[in-house]
Amino acid sequence: MCWADHASYLNEAALKKRLRTASAAYGKSDLSRVRPEEARKTLRHLQLVSLLLRRWRDMSRAPAPERLLDGRDVMKALKLPPGPRIGELLERVREAQAEGEVTDKAGALALIARLK
Repeated sequence: MCWADHASYLNEAALKKRLRTASAAYGKSDLSRVRPEEARKTLRHLQLVSLLLRRWRDMSRAPAPERLLDGRDVMKALKLPPGPRIGELLERVREAQAEGEVTDKAGALALIARLK
């Protein structure tokens, strides 16, 4: 939406003319000759938004790390019945794993024991 909002400041002809530049890698194209200044700012903004979208897309394609625990592991370790708390604990393990706080099953079990 941000990209579309900034692109809306350009008329159709200017947008078509500058679309390739707007999609170019951020900081890789010379915008110094683009006039008026508002168009240059818009193109710079569009490039930045495009860069962020590409990075987000690439991150979403990254493989998810292997699960360290499943619901049965949590229920057995903590002697808990099935329920929403199991999912909450598994989510916390997933977050800790993503942050590098937990790297193996033993660490994950220690974490949930502290969170119980």
